[in-house]
Amino acid sequence: MTLLIGNSVVGIYYLAEKKTAERLHIFRLPFFLTLLLAGYELVTATAMSKLIPSLLLLAFLWLLSGILFTYRDNPSFKKAVTSILECCKNW
Repeated sequence: MTLLIGNSVVGIYYLAEKKTAERLHIFRLPFFLTLLLAGYELVTATAMSKLIPSLLLLAFLWLLSGILFTYRDNPSFKKAVTSILECCKNW
């Protein structure tokens, strides 16, 4: 069952990556990690107290990606956002 959930997570990720516009690819890492955590929770059913650090990390990544997405066209941030996106394009 674990293999099926893992394959489903990767399949959903690849499908979403193919269907979304390139400008939204900045959200790939938080999206993949969210799917991964959801799949892990399906298998293990971890206690909420142990899940909180992972949820906080995901919230931080989503927030950071949202900030980068919002300011990607701002002239003062454009170079930094472009370099981050180019660096992490094929992770």
